Amino acid sequence: MILSAGFIGMANATSEPGTAAILHETLNANAYNLNGHQQRAPPSGYGAWESINGGPWIKQKLLTQNGSNYTGPVLTPGQGGEGGSNGIEGVYASSGVINNVEETVAFSQYSGEYDSITGTSNTWSVQVNSNYFGSSNDRWVQWGLINNYDSYSQFTVVEWYDINQPGANINNFVYIPTQTLSTSIDIIITASAENGNLQGILDIVTPSGSNEWVVNLQDKYNLEGNWSSVSGTILGAAQGSTAEFTNPTTDMKWINASAPSPMNAYQSPTFITGEQNNLSIESITTNWDNYPGFYEFNLGVESSTEVQ
Repeated sequence: MILSAGFIGMANATSEPGTAAILHETLNANAYNLNGHQQRAPPSGYGAWESINGGPWIKQKLLTQNGSNYTGPVLTPGQGGEGGSNGIEGVYASSGVINNVEETVAFSQYSGEYDSITGTSNTWSVQVNSNYFGSSNDRWVQWGLINNYDSYSQFTVVEWYDINQPGANINNFVYIPTQTLSTSIDIIITASAENGNLQGILDIVTPSGSNEWVVNLQDKYNLEGNWSSVSGTILGAAQGSTAEFTNPTTDMKWINASAPSPMNAYQSPTFITGEQNNLSIESITTNWDNYPGFYEFNLGVESSTEVQ
């Protein structure tokens, strides 16, 4: 998958102050409080862990494969986006650096989905993508849940060290149970680059509880200090495919990008990943949550099959 920056042909609606925060807090209330779940501190050290229904953290096998030897689904750079090749709405920091992102995907309406390349139903990815960075602007980090691809699913952190060379990446992933989309599931990916480390947390929240997976890595290519934009949503599973949602479907995503020091940030579409979906953006809300030592820009996007 790859996200890029550009202009989305749609009506941008910036909310009154607090609207996005209210949406975000409402979702968190549904996900965490009503379902009796509180997100816990993840384990430390490099590797992968799993917690099922709030149980203890259990060490898992972290698979690490160089792109030239990797045979799984490939998330690659491209010109994909929401509603076709329109880019993916995200957050851009014109000053300051991002060090932590929480992205949530949920549905207020859901009737079905299939992947345009595999043709299989319930095959998709939820992605969080950094900007390109490095001296040659050729490095990039992706966090993603790739669901039901070749009958298996994985939570992955992909480190690109040269986006201009096919296979010039390291895939760090853990296999997870296949998830099923509905109006009762919240998919939350938390991504961070701080203290010399990369971390990805996948949190699947349903009325019956929460299952979590954590991948901890060394930040080998130095995203920390160079993270200026983030974007993501639910898209095709891999190889530039499209998540084709049936009508009616309405998706809601929240991206909360935070920094330890003041930053100037705003909503912006990006062109970084090749995957797409067929949803049209219906509304966009933005809001700031700033406290001493914590600066967060909140973006909420509602997309639907029903928008003309």
